[in-house]
Amino acid sequence: MQYTSQQYAQVLHELIDGVDQKQALTMCEQFVGHLKKEGREHLLSSIVAAYRTILTKHNELPEVTVRTAHDVDDKEIAKVLASLEIDKERPVKKMVDQEMIGGVVVKDNNRVYDLSLQRRLARLSQKLHS
Repeated sequence: MQYTSQQYAQVLHELIDGVDQKQALTMCEQFVGHLKKEGREHLLSSIVAAYRTILTKHNELPEVTVRTAHDVDDKEIAKVLASLEIDKERPVKKMVDQEMIGGVVVKDNNRVYDLSLQRRLARLSQKLHS
């Protein structure tokens, strides 16, 4: 029997729900290995999309943190997230950091996009002193 991408995504969600990150990684590797063995690796991108849909429905997508010097409206944040290719469906936590001069810092899982004025000035200072 051939399973659909949605069915594979549901199985993956059930497999890794509630396990720690190391176990989840191992299970994902085994899952991908199974797909390769079955000749179904071409479904990976659609499985990922279906998995994202499941996470969105269950409010399980990791939160994106957006830190700015002043309050920024949702349209501006959406533009920044789009420019960084971050899924617009993700929950966003907005933070105002009065110590920032300007710009934005976006934290997405373990990635940090530092687009702050402080960072730009520090890079400029490094270039001038080297």
